[in-house]
Amino acid sequence: MVECGRAGILRDVVHALSQGTSIASVERNVNHHSHFIHAVDGHIVARLVPMFAHWSDSTDPERLKQDLEELGMIWDFDPDPEVFPPYIEGALALAERRTGVRLEPRHLQPGALPHRASIARYYESPEGAFPELA
Repeated sequence: MVECGRAGILRDVVHALSQGTSIASVERNVNHHSHFIHAVDGHIVARLVPMFAHWSDSTDPERLKQDLEELGMIWDFDPDPEVFPPYIEGALALAERRTGVRLEPRHLQPGALPHRASIARYYESPEGAFPELA
């Protein structure tokens, strides 16, 4: 799924999309804040902030640690605010590793992905509050 917004990390979306399968979601906003979620059959199995991957939550922490090390996602903090490690690239590689699906540039071309669906219902809230993140 490719979308502009945060739907891929909303609790109800992650739960619904991962029923009977495995999904991974990588989100980054305009301020470079990002999230990674991996869910299997409606359950979160790994979640992390890619820029600070060592701060993570996983049902299999040893597997996640191994993945992060092999993908070069454990790095020292650089105090230079203009230096960003390749954390989004690492998160996309982790998503591919966990799901077997590779996002390619051609997928981002208009009309390249075969299915479209409305996600508006996931943003609805009785109290007008933002939906819960996964």
